[in-house]
Amino acid sequence: MRLRGARVVVACAAAAVLGGACERDAWIGQDRRAIGAAGQAPDAAAGGAGAGGARTDAALSPHVCHPATCQGRIYACGDCVDNDGDGKVDMDDPDCFGPCHNAEDTFFGSIPGQNHDPCVEDCYFDQDSGSGNDDCSWSRVCDPLEVAPDYPPEGPSCAYNPTAKVPRVGDCAAAETQSAKCLSVCGPLVPNGCDCFGCCSIPGAPTPVWLGSVDDLGNPTCDLAHVADPTRCKPCTQVQGCLNPCDTCELCIGKQVLPPSCGGSPPPTCPAPKCAVGTPCGSDCLPSCPDGQACVTGCCVDATLQ
Repeated sequence: MRLRGARVVVACAAAAVLGGACERDAWIGQDRRAIGAAGQAPDAAAGGAGAGGARTDAALSPHVCHPATCQGRIYACGDCVDNDGDGKVDMDDPDCFGPCHNAEDTFFGSIPGQNHDPCVEDCYFDQDSGSGNDDCSWSRVCDPLEVAPDYPPEGPSCAYNPTAKVPRVGDCAAAETQSAKCLSVCGPLVPNGCDCFGCCSIPGAPTPVWLGSVDDLGNPTCDLAHVADPTRCKPCTQVQGCLNPCDTCELCIGKQVLPPSCGGSPPPTCPAPKCAVGTPCGSDCLPSCPDGQACVTGCCVDATLQ
């Protein structure tokens, strides 16, 4: 299921295909028309790492990758570079969740100034702090998990207070319902399984976890390899009024392959992700998105969000 009003800034062009890449969560900024069957594994495609351990997609495949932008800027998950040296570029990297994500080795957004107000949250998946442009607003003091001894996900400074005031929306009860503007502006950027504020249900995690989890020194700690560790990927409570659930036949963070049951019996040769809005994409056997659209979490969406 996808929150409606999908619009994302994307520069679409031919993209790299790595072994297994066709089943990835999303192909943001990538045009699959020039892509055939999945290519060789990264090390076989040519090359190895460049300077600093980073490899461009040119070293990984013969296809050309064009950057995906976030509100006019290019970040690590849209720059066509293997920034963490794991052989996976941009949205083929399972630790990338969208073009407004500046790290390939952690779920933390890592954009300077992005959503760093203490306790108060706006859209986790855009590039800035403040709800003025997206109208999303939530406070961690409304999370009933913010209690002793650990106060997850943000610590004792955000201790649970159900009567607290939440900027722009009123109190905690009112914040459970987000505005139509929040859903239309932030919604298209929210991966399946997450709410607008970075609290995500990920396979292997015992509870929803906050992608912005940090340690006592402020260092990011949550990535796909550690979702089962609540000291690194800290538990959180999802805001139901701004939740994009991960349905059985959808691709999501940590879920990169559809189950055999999707598509009926006998199973189709090309199972397609379910899309509430847009046509299915994200597999080499599916058509590419029409001009002006991008494949986000397995669904083609309008590629014009500012």
